[in-house]
Amino acid sequence: MKSQDIDTCTAALQTEINHFMSITWCRPHLCEPNFQPIDKPREATPDNGHTLLGKTWFTEDTIPHLLTLYRQPSVPESLRGELRRFHTLGTGLNEHPNILHGGAVAAILDGALGVLIRYSMPDVQPAYTVALNITYKKAIKTPETIMARSWITKTEGRKIWGSAQIESGTGEIYATAEGVFVKAIAKI
Repeated sequence: MKSQDIDTCTAALQTEINHFMSITWCRPHLCEPNFQPIDKPREATPDNGHTLLGKTWFTEDTIPHLLTLYRQPSVPESLRGELRRFHTLGTGLNEHPNILHGGAVAAILDGALGVLIRYSMPDVQPAYTVALNITYKKAIKTPETIMARSWITKTEGRKIWGSAQIESGTGEIYATAEGVFVKAIAKI
């Protein structure tokens, strides 16, 4: 990565940190020393990857602010790393007036699990969602800031199981998900 790209990435990350630090309930999460921000830029890739959050949902009306924190497992063999992903939602992803669309909820949960797998298991091939079971508990009103959490619960061969949830600033659970992912076969 070029120096200018690194500077741009660092500035974008600091902008997101500043935004979420200004939200009272987010501040304690951002100050937990075991959770580190992921400084991956939020942009589409040249091969048309990551366009949903990097382009389509990166507007003032959709998800103008997104920050991901990752905590590595306390024991290297453990699966209990955790991802916390903060989203500030506009009103551009609604189905009903000021209520986030259920498909957007599903995409947020799926994304939280996918990013967790990528950071928890960096030495593996990409993993793809094969099943995602979502339980919707309460409507997410917009505009709003939410937190998605995710954990890997089991691995077996190429399969990875995980759990995720979306919660409010008071800890109220909006939706939960159980997912199964499969690692791609390495190209030889």
